[in-house]
Formats: sequence, structure tokens, C-alpha cells
Amino acid sequence: MLRLLLFAVGALGAAPALADWVYRAPEASDDTGSVYVQNRQGHRLDLGCGNGGFVGLSLRPDLRPANVSRIEHAILQLRIDERPPLFLPVTCQDHGCDQAALHLGKPFTVAEIEAVVAALRSGSSLEIALGAQTMTRFSLTGSSAALGRLKEQNPSCEGL
Repeated sequence: MLRLLLFAVGALGAAPALADWVYRAPEASDDTGSVYVQNRQGHRLDLGCGNGGFVGLSLRPDLRPANVSRIEHAILQLRIDERPPLFLPVTCQDHGCDQAALHLGKPFTVAEIEAVVAALRSGSSLEIALGAQTMTRFSLTGSSAALGRLKEQNPSCEGL
């Protein structure tokens, strides 16, 4: 299986001021709501509780360059502040990338997603890059409050 390593690099001080995280209330009986942040470039990071009762992340739009856009499986690497990077398996299509169930051929565990969510709650900034080039940045301002509200609405959602 082809995999592409997306990872975060760059100076944190270079990041522009970005938007706060927002809680989105459920819009239908089968909707659990979500939290999201959108930056000035229109890139959106969304986190919700899927139908399986497990946290899922998505990134919109597809930020992969044209020469790698046909590779569907990727490992997203998140750098939050100066901490060691965290890995998130994703499947990418034309619309963007969604969290996948497998990481390097093994199931992506609840403990692994809990580590990602905990880092998103406690950090101040997130960078995502492809190769050595930073692709996008997000503020984590308001992420703890938004994630807390999502957990209140979905107490049985694994990973929150």
C-alpha cells in the first residue's frame, strides 16, 4: 500500500493570527455535532464523533500537490507547539483527507486518538506540512472549550 508522509515543520513564530475553534451543534437526529477551526486560507480542520462512536478528524480541502493526488492513503503528522509530532492515518480524495482506521497496517487505537485530542486541547498552534513544506497552520485557541462541549453532548464518544 502506498503511503505518503505528511509532516509538520516550520517556525511557530511565523504563523499569522488564526480563527478560534467553534462548536457546531447537531443539525439532524443522526448528527452528533462537531468542532472545527478554519484558517485565513480557507483550510478547515473538523473533529466529530462518527457513527461508530469513535472520534474522527478531517481536513478540507485536499492540500496534496497534483503529483501525489492519486495516492489515497497517507500518514498525517501533526506538530503541536514544540512537542514531538503525532501521527494520524488518513485517506485522501479530491475533497480532502479523513481519518482512517489503520495506522501502518494496524488498527488506530482509542489511546492514539486520545493523545491527539489531548494535544489539540492543550496546545496553542498546529502546523501541517507535506515534505519539508508547511501546507497549513491552525490556531488551537478555543479548542479545549469546543472539545469539552462536544464531549458533553457525546459522553460515550471514544477518544474525546
